Amino acid sequence: SLGFVLEHPTGSTELSPGLLLIRAEGAANPPDRFRLALELEASGSFLELEVIGIGAAAWMTNLFSGEWESVPADALPVRWDQAGAVFAAAIVAVESPQLAGSEPVAEGEDSYTAWVIRGTLPGTALAAALPGTLAEQAVPVTVWADQAERRLPRLRLEGPLVSGDLPEVSRVLTLTALQPPAEIAAPAGGG
Repeated sequence: SLGFVLEHPTGSTELSPGLLLIRAEGAANPPDRFRLALELEASGSFLELEVIGIGAAAWMTNLFSGEWESVPADALPVRWDQAGAVFAAAIVAVESPQLAGSEPVAEGEDSYTAWVIRGTLPGTALAAALPGTLAEQAVPVTVWADQAERRLPRLRLEGPLVSGDLPEVSRVLTLTALQPPAEIAAPAGGG
């Protein structure tokens, strides 16, 4: 079970015309379950949306009523059930990695000393989780590697990944192992 937070220190990600992703937080239970809460912006209004995916089934809260509705899983703008696999594939796909040093990291109750590795990441490395990724676009990437635990808890991407991204956009993905595993079930009364 994997917990994750995606934040935008600069900019946002355009999920569809006029709908911007500001923050996402959730959990994934590989191979096919995820739950997340999204913070969105549309026309200057801030919105919250929840999504659950189980295999080929998916549910999303209605932006107006807050009620759960069934939606086609392939209609979701991001495949969060693939977060762990995509993160692992992205790490392997980093081009021209360079050790930039080490630094202490404190995230909530978690603190560690990390190796900082910089390189570039081809857009194709994220296509499984983020449909519409600009395949020809390579973006600078920074990876933090926990020296003691031998884990990769944080990744930062600088620059556009999808059409509509501003040149200065940046994203930080933070991962945590969840113990006990997250409980992810279909919503009660979800269309």
